[in-house]
Amino acid sequence: LDDMDAFSDVERRVLKVHPRAASFYTTVSEHLSRMHRYAEAAALDERAIALDPEHWKAYTSLGIGRGRLGDDAGAKRLLERAHEGNPYEVRTYNLLERFYDKPIEAFEWVEAAPMRLRVHRRERPVLERVVPALVQEAYAHLAKAYGVQADPPLHLEIFPDPEMFSVRSTGLPRLGAHGICFGHLITARSPSSGNFNWAEVLWHELSHVFHIQLSKSRVPRWFTEGLAIFEATDGRPEWRREMDERLVSYRDAGRLRGIAEFNLSFTRARSMEDILIAYYQAYLVSAFIVERHGREVMPRMLR
Repeated sequence: LDDMDAFSDVERRVLKVHPRAASFYTTVSEHLSRMHRYAEAAALDERAIALDPEHWKAYTSLGIGRGRLGDDAGAKRLLERAHEGNPYEVRTYNLLERFYDKPIEAFEWVEAAPMRLRVHRRERPVLERVVPALVQEAYAHLAKAYGVQADPPLHLEIFPDPEMFSVRSTGLPRLGAHGICFGHLITARSPSSGNFNWAEVLWHELSHVFHIQLSKSRVPRWFTEGLAIFEATDGRPEWRREMDERLVSYRDAGRLRGIAEFNLSFTRARSMEDILIAYYQAYLVSAFIVERHGREVMPRMLR
């Protein structure tokens, strides 16, 4: 809630009970990360380590955070320290074993200014022919729409192995997504890993970069998802979805939420169809805002 006076009061009370309560900071850091507030989360992990240099969870959390901020060298160093202290932490082990130790050596950087693309060596001959042009088109569209350039660094990593994509993104396997945006880092599955619209995924995730940065990570989940679909379909009208019939069936069954509790449509979905309907409804709300108030209202709302 950004009530820093209340936070400081709780912090003082916690440290009075236990002066080395490093878990206080890592707990808050975990919640900040869920809200895309990665720089603030990293700062709290650093305070946890300063308070208790053997609080290994803080090293893992900070290592993951550094990787999401584009600092691979710092991430690996912290994760190795975390593994030395606690070799049984599963995310630490997964990230080192499945990404930082050896697998990362099979990936190469491709320039797509102002972005850098990390792709697998065997897929580079194909991906560097199509991905840079696509993401540069999307970036130009978004920079014009929002009137700003995204803050560097801006890294896009594409993985042919869905398990590596999942581990790199979260430290855990079997993530049911095609792409994730962390503000400065976008991770995505390769077009070779399944039957999905990889170009729309990349455009969608790149849109989140602008939403997260303009709002200083305070953008509601429904708003950024709806805007990302709007931006992708605005740039490529052929990607527009046709789900009106299913949306009406949800409305008639009383299963649609209003704006005040719209985020719950994403966090409390009970099926893939629920998620798809939530995305589509969010898109229609965003399109309605633009139709009613004009495109120039979006940067102002985000700020």
